[in-house]
Amino acid sequence: MRNSKKYISIIALVLSVFCFFSSCGGPAGKIQKNVHTKYYYEDVAGDPLEDIEDNSGDEWSDNYSSQNNSDTNADIGETGEQGNNVTSDDTTASKSNTVSDGSNTTKTGKNSVNNNSSKETSTNNNSKDNKPAQNSGNENSRELEIRKELERLKKTLPEEMPLYADDDESFPYSIVYPANSQRALTVAIRTFRSTVQNKLYAGVDSPLTDSESPKEKDAELLIGNTNRSFSVKLLNKLKSNRKNCSDDFIIATEGKKIGIVGGSDAACVKAVEWFTQTFCASERTWTYLRKGYEFIYAPKYDLEEISFASESIYDYSIVTPNETEYVYGRAIDDLISMVASDLHYEISREYERFAKTESKNELLIGNLNRAQSKSVVPGADEYVIKVIGKKIVIKGYDSICLYYGIEAFSKLIKDAAKSGKSLNLKDGYTVRYKVDKSSNSAYKLIFDDEFDGGILDAMWTGYDGNTSGENSVFSNGKIINEGRSNDYQYVENGILHLLSKRIKDDKGSTDFGEAKITLKKNLWYKYGCLEVRAKLPENPAHCAIWLNGGAEIDILENFSSVTNFRSNIHKWFSRYLWDGTRDDGHMSIEGSGTYDAARNYKIDVERYGNLTDDFHTYSLDWTEDYFRFAVDGKTYFRYDYAENEDEVDFFRRELYLILVCGCGSNSYGARYVPEAHDKLDENGNYVPFDFQVDYVRIYQNPSTDGVNYDRTQ
Repeated sequence: MRNSKKYISIIALVLSVFCFFSSCGGPAGKIQKNVHTKYYYEDVAGDPLEDIEDNSGDEWSDNYSSQNNSDTNADIGETGEQGNNVTSDDTTASKSNTVSDGSNTTKTGKNSVNNNSSKETSTNNNSKDNKPAQNSGNENSRELEIRKELERLKKTLPEEMPLYADDDESFPYSIVYPANSQRALTVAIRTFRSTVQNKLYAGVDSPLTDSESPKEKDAELLIGNTNRSFSVKLLNKLKSNRKNCSDDFIIATEGKKIGIVGGSDAACVKAVEWFTQTFCASERTWTYLRKGYEFIYAPKYDLEEISFASESIYDYSIVTPNETEYVYGRAIDDLISMVASDLHYEISREYERFAKTESKNELLIGNLNRAQSKSVVPGADEYVIKVIGKKIVIKGYDSICLYYGIEAFSKLIKDAAKSGKSLNLKDGYTVRYKVDKSSNSAYKLIFDDEFDGGILDAMWTGYDGNTSGENSVFSNGKIINEGRSNDYQYVENGILHLLSKRIKDDKGSTDFGEAKITLKKNLWYKYGCLEVRAKLPENPAHCAIWLNGGAEIDILENFSSVTNFRSNIHKWFSRYLWDGTRDDGHMSIEGSGTYDAARNYKIDVERYGNLTDDFHTYSLDWTEDYFRFAVDGKTYFRYDYAENEDEVDFFRRELYLILVCGCGSNSYGARYVPEAHDKLDENGNYVPFDFQVDYVRIYQNPSTDGVNYDRTQ
């Protein structure tokens, strides 16, 4: 079954290439003879992901005979968009030949499609021996010509990638994708897996993130920018092809590995869709995928240069404070997204502590230790944009002003890109602007607790709850909600400490106490940006930052982990069925498969340490259309209501904040092991586990219908 159609597969392979180029009017470049490829003209072909036609039947393309097919070592003949014959250099002999439309007017090089499978020298299409055949309309003549070419190709086509494992009909590749992948990529992977099962009749194991599968396997399908060396290699190759590669993707094979990498998350999704449609339509189309295969998709652009002090924007990176608030961090996210969509460049972003070696071209955002950043001092309620040498500095009087400064800079670039005019901000260029915070359209800090006093503010009360559940050690133990009891919380040196500990008494108690505080009785809000800067407790304690009030929005639940946590969205409801009985229900995005990877945040321990080692800023941006979850100013998960239309109104209701530190139960958190976790202080009491909170802030923009109800008034 696996080998019976190889001959037909090779025919289809050649015809797919010929027919595609015929329908596009001919490629402005060259392709190699032994790799199935498809090039995309943005202004001609439309969608780069349209299905590859099945040309294995008897109906050959009418335009086929206009293509060059008379020599195995010759490029397939091509006609440019202006009708000019495009030729190749007789001496061309490259491991990675290039297909280019040659129309990119930026200074970053030509757009290209690389097909890395041949080292043979190409001959010139203008050779008399390579004169394109005339379309005689003779079906038998065309078919005979193709068959002669196929006989030659059979000898040079490399071995195909296996579809089945040696011992059964299962898919032999472990599917690995990046942790914290966005929903769109997980959906594309799910579609790929379903297609393999339904079209290729191969059993496919569940995909794993690179953190879930840390050890490399021999045969892997690597999707996205994983931590595998082959993925890194492909991403570097994509970037070396051209800098503005955010819409580009590369698909390649090496040994028993298949790599699918995009210049951005969106490009990676396109790559998976293209791979699925191209190679997984049938067992025959899978044979198009060969060992040594390489394909780079790179659409053409017509862009004017955008530069700062005569340096291209493509040579810049962003440097931000080590701890970035999301109230302006989301503006940085939006800036990066805009540059990717309008300029097709994935601008890098780094915290200052990891960008200690200064590069020549940097976009410095916020209060940094760089000399150029220190030299800029905004006035009250001002933001400043200034070009100093090769550096661009954006600073604000506070986080709100900085947000508007970043937005203004983004608009400057976007307007230039949209107008098609070049932009060159010269050394000394300066903008100073005072933000009108009294405006109804300006963001405002509606709540903040910096915990600078000696006691917990009265705004915080104990969260309603009761004694519940058996703990993970003792069958008769209880988890006791201690609320804001002074034994389970205190404020010291500007830090709120929320505690959980095993209760000690003369009777040998097996109970555990936990702190659980809330703003429920004093502040509910709808829409806005919530920021909580905190350091998580040591294992086996757990902590949570969440909103409640109908919907339940879990910003952080670490389940006793010190390296990762999950975000979640719950919908609790009560309803009456047709027979009058009451139905209490619950739905969440947990276990859906669609969101599981994206909502599971895992810190890069090697670089940042554990979540218990330092403070981090955990944020939720809540609007009438979506939730965005972030750590240290960077989005890691977005949930759009439009994807779940029946839930839209449910998430447009007021909620209140809860902070929790506890120890686990049989079904929640890590197991408490007395021998390992029982620690006594000098008074013989159990040492508590400590969830530390530096501040809680909520920002709102009244123009977005954000409301809050201060119940103290």
